Amino acid sequence: MAMGEALLARLSSLFQQDPLIDEVGLLFGIEQSDLTPETAFFLDEHKLGVTFAAGIQLFQAARTQFHALNALLQQEAADITTAEDNGRRAQLLHCTRAVLLISADFYSAWNTRKSFVTRGWLDALDEVKFTNLVFTLHPKSIDTWAYRRWLAIRLCESLSGDDLRVFFDQQIEVCSRLAEQKPRNYHAWSFRHWIVSRLPLDLTLKELDAMETWCRTHVTDHSGWNHRQHALNELTKSACFSRQRVTPPVLIKYQWMMN
Repeated sequence: MAMGEALLARLSSLFQQDPLIDEVGLLFGIEQSDLTPETAFFLDEHKLGVTFAAGIQLFQAARTQFHALNALLQQEAADITTAEDNGRRAQLLHCTRAVLLISADFYSAWNTRKSFVTRGWLDALDEVKFTNLVFTLHPKSIDTWAYRRWLAIRLCESLSGDDLRVFFDQQIEVCSRLAEQKPRNYHAWSFRHWIVSRLPLDLTLKELDAMETWCRTHVTDHSGWNHRQHALNELTKSACFSRQRVTPPVLIKYQWMMN
């Protein structure tokens, strides 16, 4: 087995060993001459370290297998029933994961995962968690954010009540955390704009309070100020057109915006 294929197999086994991996980082200090499937990775408490020296060979092996296996998607879902085909499908997913952790803007790999979600082979909420994992290495990846929005559209249609409110809170939290890690993260703020435009009135008010704190502590980050203005605009629309009954004290802080 070539080194790249061995690295890919090792990475897949680590995710099977710990499905709760929630962060991936790069490790330095291992030379190519010392690289083995064992030295290439380090896993501890759901955190996975990947040796920088392993990147090229791992990516090339994953990409090669991805293109070979992706023809599987040309088959009808009903035909994917045998153990062999299920194994190929799982391997295809392993390949997309390896490819995207290294090169997050590999559009074809996201399209494959999108097809799996559409066919019911992947859960949309689990895929949102996968984008969280990709963001630990690529917080400004445009294709990752585009995929996350596609997932969010589906979930906003399928979730309701408390489940939807929890989902909204989780999206705001991720955007806030990534904006802290990578200032002026346009894609994170754009996604946050999109989420705010779908919030109920009380969560819009909560977002405004959060943005007041943010702007006071990030005075020069114009992305935050722009988002605060967006949230105020959404509050104005909600107050004017919402059928919810709102007591005056709730909106008095922002009353000047509605006069």
